[in-house]
Amino acid sequence: TFAGKLVAASGTFAGSLHAAKIYGDLVADDENGGWLRGCGISVGGDSWKTGIGNFYVDGDGNVTMKGSIKMAGNITWSTGSSPCQVLYAVSSLSAPSGSYLSFPSSSSSGWHRSFSSRDYYASYTYDGGNSWTTPIQIRGVDGQNGADGVDGDDANVTRQNIYRAMLKATDDDGLYSVDGDLLIRASAIRAGTIDAGSVYLANNYGGFRCAQGSDGTYLTFGAMMHGSDEDYYVIATNSGVRMSAPGNDIYVAESGCYSSEEFTRSSDRRIKNSITYDMDRYHSFFMGLKPAVFRMNKGRSGRFHLGFIAQEVEDALLASGMSTNDFAGFVRSAGPDDVHGDYEDQCYLRYENFIALNTSMIQYALQEIDRLHRKIEELQPKGGLS
Repeated sequence: TFAGKLVAASGTFAGSLHAAKIYGDLVADDENGGWLRGCGISVGGDSWKTGIGNFYVDGDGNVTMKGSIKMAGNITWSTGSSPCQVLYAVSSLSAPSGSYLSFPSSSSSGWHRSFSSRDYYASYTYDGGNSWTTPIQIRGVDGQNGADGVDGDDANVTRQNIYRAMLKATDDDGLYSVDGDLLIRASAIRAGTIDAGSVYLANNYGGFRCAQGSDGTYLTFGAMMHGSDEDYYVIATNSGVRMSAPGNDIYVAESGCYSSEEFTRSSDRRIKNSITYDMDRYHSFFMGLKPAVFRMNKGRSGRFHLGFIAQEVEDALLASGMSTNDFAGFVRSAGPDDVHGDYEDQCYLRYENFIALNTSMIQYALQEIDRLHRKIEELQPKGGLS
């Protein structure tokens, strides 16, 4: 047993230092210009005498070991790429498990090779110059034949890569590849631009697809939202919007709004209240209306229209002692161009309200005509009229 110091004050110490156990440090004294060079450290194993024991450090700093590394600190390197690589697995029904000695397969060479669409993993290297305490960064051009690119390059992955990465048997949500179809199961899907020819809803509830239309002169293109049998749909093209059902269509285009069938509005007594038949108070309002002839500022045909000026209808209401609450045919709401500063509101007319008003006034006029006819007939026998 040697428990003291082994000192070489000058000269050279050569050969091997053998002991069952070695405690303390092996030091080259800097004060005397000392150094250690070419020293190998070998621990245990059947071949420790030849310098390839269970743990061996050669003179160049290379470490060879047969066991595992257990550590509580960090491993850091400063230059080059680290030796951290992940082997790929060849086709199998599950992710690789057990010892990595079985990968690559006997038909593969090295860490990289051309891999097929059925491989689960491609190899990658850890970005050198970072501590292992930071997240691993994967880099690669295509993951094949040793071609590793710079950080941020795109990497092509196979269908099996996606399948193994996204599909978890215990998860309800995920990305699935089933019978050639890619299924996305999630409570919500967020995306930017989706480029697709058609999208169908589950349970044959309908869908969305590209469609063509016509403005009467040119073929138009746009998107269609349809029902389960596509007989009921809405199509929006670059010329307008059409809502269609078998035998009926509604069009909204730059030239105007059109319907292939007249509109039907519910007028059931059971949906109304406060019903009266006193139309006398509307006589003054009716006489204040000013039918007008005009062109539309944004009209395309240049033709004249017959109708009313909404502001003048409001004036007639107020002049007759009534308010807009007494006549729902006048409407004032936010203007469509108010965001551009053209005007803050716009006045509208519901012309169907004028139908009952006109009917009442015509009935009143006919009643007056009948009354006057009777008066004339009464006066003629008396010689009051000739």
